[in-house]
Amino acid sequence: MTQPSAPPTIVEALYSYDIGGGERVAADAALGFARRGYRVVCFGMYGNDGPLRQEIEAAGIPCFDYQYTSRMRLTRRFTYPLELARFLKREHVAGLHTHYGAALDIGGRGWRLASVPRVVVTEHALHQYQARPKYRATTARLLHRADAITVVHPDQIEYFINEMGAPRSLMHHVANGVVVPAETPRREPSVRQEFGANNDDFLFIAVGRLNETKDIPTLVEAFGMLSSKTQQPLRLWLVGDGEDRPRIEQTIANLQLGSSVTLLGARSDVLRLLPAADALVMSSLTEGLPMALIEAMANRVPCVATAVGGIPNLLRDGAGLTAPASNPAALSDAMLQLVIDPALRQTIVQRAVARVRADHDIESTITQYLELLGLPPNWPPPPAASGFRQPVA
Repeated sequence: MTQPSAPPTIVEALYSYDIGGGERVAADAALGFARRGYRVVCFGMYGNDGPLRQEIEAAGIPCFDYQYTSRMRLTRRFTYPLELARFLKREHVAGLHTHYGAALDIGGRGWRLASVPRVVVTEHALHQYQARPKYRATTARLLHRADAITVVHPDQIEYFINEMGAPRSLMHHVANGVVVPAETPRREPSVRQEFGANNDDFLFIAVGRLNETKDIPTLVEAFGMLSSKTQQPLRLWLVGDGEDRPRIEQTIANLQLGSSVTLLGARSDVLRLLPAADALVMSSLTEGLPMALIEAMANRVPCVATAVGGIPNLLRDGAGLTAPASNPAALSDAMLQLVIDPALRQTIVQRAVARVRADHDIESTITQYLELLGLPPNWPPPPAASGFRQPVA
């Protein structure tokens, strides 16, 4: 069969371009599809700008402005689907990959009007469905707007089937993937110095959106407790931004930790910051399969995190330490183990890298998404390839 002269177009619809786990998955998917030879375009449903947009555009992938919330509130539920459909038709889209159940409501009519051949929606966590019955019911009613729903942890499939009535055939598990460096990334002293950390400080780093579910005040409290348990100089970097920042700043001030806790804001250079840290810490109340944790493991940074969502399975068999959520004393004790035991840190790193290589390889993730989009793993496909539809240019 004659192959089209131009590569098919895949649309990657991000939630936003801010730093966040789901956004990181989306950006990596866009970059991965482009590596495989596809034409990729992006837009953010809840934001037109942010660090990830800069990264994506630097790779030569165009980003368009189709932010739902920037449209007139009184009319956007009617006008936005038409606007989105025109965009998708103009781009001759072969497949669309988007994130979170809200996309089914906001974008679903648009991609159906445009007759997009295949739509894959990735869900990253369940807490919004569990906390908001109306949102759960709306998403369940609109599941038919997707050709495949993927989840980042296999246990989430049963929730969709049992609580939301999803057909089993619609559900797929695709693990979050990252690039594993061949060697331990080099620590640059200048990176520490840039943000006020000394070479002899034991530096913890936390990465993620500063919202209520990340429970950063508990982490700050745990860090304060840790300071009284060791003579080792300590530092904590908080990477990210969000609506909980004022409460976090107040907690830091109340505990008089301003000289040792630094808020770095949202950043696009997390992979530059990670090697500067001695450990990554997470204090989340709920999670799916956090990208920040997987990236730290891949970059040989030992991790301690709360035992929620897919984290216990990810850190099983000594690939990291866990502590119960909402328990600063327990989290502080786990952090202390990493501070005082270099041999433990080395063992954790070895097991974590092996876990990520086995279960979270980025190229495997990209191949699975392309298969669900009905597209070959590379474009152009080899002449002998069969079983994939040929997109129409």
